[in-house]
Amino acid sequence: MNSWVSGSFKNDWILILLLGCEFLKGGLLKLIQCSLLVGCALCIFSSALFAQTADTTPIPSSLDIAPLVHHSNRSQSAKRLRVNRFIIDGLVERERYGITLGRLQALIKSKQSVLGYPLTVSEIHHIADHLTRFYHAVGFPFSRVIVPEQEVVDNTIRLQVIEAVIASVDIRGESLYGRGQLQSPFSSIIGKVTNSFNIESLLRHVNSFPGLQTFGYFSKGAKPGETRINLKVQQEESWQLLTKVDNYGTDTTGENRGLVSLTLNNPLGFADQLSVGVLQSFDSKEGDQNTTYGSLSYRTPLFHSALSLGLLASNNQFDIGRDFSDLGLEGEASIARVDMRYQWAKSRTLNSTLAVYGDSKTSDVKSGLTTDILDKDETSDGVGLLLTLNYRGTGSSIQQQFLIDVYAGHYEKEFGEDAFINGEGGSNLLDDTFTKAQLRYRFQWDWLWLSSQLEWSVRGQYSDVALPSMEQISVSGPFAVRALETGFYSADNGVLSSFQWRLMNPGWLGDNVVSRAISKAIVPFVFYDVALFQRNELTRDESQINGSQAGEAGSVLVMDEELTASGFGFGFDFNVKLSSTLSVFGRVTVARTNKVEQRITETNAVNTTIDPAQQRSVYGEFNVRF
Repeated sequence: MNSWVSGSFKNDWILILLLGCEFLKGGLLKLIQCSLLVGCALCIFSSALFAQTADTTPIPSSLDIAPLVHHSNRSQSAKRLRVNRFIIDGLVERERYGITLGRLQALIKSKQSVLGYPLTVSEIHHIADHLTRFYHAVGFPFSRVIVPEQEVVDNTIRLQVIEAVIASVDIRGESLYGRGQLQSPFSSIIGKVTNSFNIESLLRHVNSFPGLQTFGYFSKGAKPGETRINLKVQQEESWQLLTKVDNYGTDTTGENRGLVSLTLNNPLGFADQLSVGVLQSFDSKEGDQNTTYGSLSYRTPLFHSALSLGLLASNNQFDIGRDFSDLGLEGEASIARVDMRYQWAKSRTLNSTLAVYGDSKTSDVKSGLTTDILDKDETSDGVGLLLTLNYRGTGSSIQQQFLIDVYAGHYEKEFGEDAFINGEGGSNLLDDTFTKAQLRYRFQWDWLWLSSQLEWSVRGQYSDVALPSMEQISVSGPFAVRALETGFYSADNGVLSSFQWRLMNPGWLGDNVVSRAISKAIVPFVFYDVALFQRNELTRDESQINGSQAGEAGSVLVMDEELTASGFGFGFDFNVKLSSTLSVFGRVTVARTNKVEQRITETNAVNTTIDPAQQRSVYGEFNVRF
């Protein structure tokens, strides 16, 4: 406009010069004619100038901003509008995520109080953007609130909510899983407006498929208002082979063990998994092969990716050697288990499963003696309910794991004909029912500022009756009090707690290539274990065995006793990834006890044959995974 105005003034000066020339010529008539021409020209120029400056409506900065038209006081309302009310069209209330009419109106008022009164067109669009950001924050990234083209009536502005629906799921890359398998978890949300947290949970279900790792992202659909989910296959394994060597076995059946395990992912095309394992123990001192263990497990989804069925069968054939080798003891132990597991929560912060299971455990021990006095058969059958929780808040350095297992069972014990458990020969049968509960809790705190990790774990078991050995809890071994040898002691009730401090990337190694490689591969730690265990008293009911009177007292087979143990030590984990498919990892721990006390509860007598200073152990395992 400025350039146009300057041009008009130039034309005025030209006319003035023409007038001057005519005046000098002395032509009065011509002077009058020119004056009339000047007047007409000025009128034309003034009209043109007014036409250019009369409309002061600001030009929208974005083509997305729709025009607003007000009926009264047009020139003033074009700058600012007095808005008394906002109407939100297309709103679907979703109380679970806080999307309600009242909440959106409150957000509008809070934003309006900041912007002030009245509002410009741009500020009205800022309010719509504020609501859009709220939708995004609660998990609807493709929903938006716009200001549609409208006429402002009664100082009322209408806003429009536009929600995008999930139109399709596209698979990018080849996979051992079919497209239908990968798309099936999302079938329930196709054609619906879905929260991104629910979509993330479904993505986690897909990534829980055996041997599969995918990456998910969104894109616009083929039509307006549609969203596409894209799954890109990043990594997959059709099989895994694990070899392992450790010394986690017992002294009587072979401390040193070798394991080979093969896992097949999606073998039947159901997103299932099949695992086969064989373990062999061997005695490094005597060269005897004492234990052969085989296992077969299978898991497959049922009707839904979150619901699965699991089957397990194992068999353990063992010889009892060392101090008992002259007795010729050998046996066989078997386990059969079936479970139904439902994963009812799987998100970035919370993972949780609920399982119902049933199992059967059998143990048959025979001796090489001419008498069957040492022969014993045990059977334990039962059902259980298992709940697991794994929680870590968003951005939190604390992770918590919780497990509770309630189990009810029935067991039987049958001894050889020559056994004198009842005071006389013959077949001896002891049977009973029992209920036990297990509880586990693990607290892990990452101290990033100290490049370390603090961990506290506690687990316990409770039963009000004496349990068979296969149902008891062990106080010793690499996963209990690590200073005690495997098989040292087991009980019906017990509480075991462990404190562990892991040193992540220790700075004392220096800051060079070699030290950085070592710090990534090796993680040292120190620990302290403490346990309190109790065996319930086991008595024999004489009235049932000998036909005695109901009031006759039973004899005690197992005394009510307690064991207190604690120990400390150090160790390190190592993990070296040699390639994308080959890794070597394991653990070494060294520990000793500072207290071991076995006490008879009734008499308070202490077993003095246990020397805490002699209880030391070194555990180690070495794994190669292909």
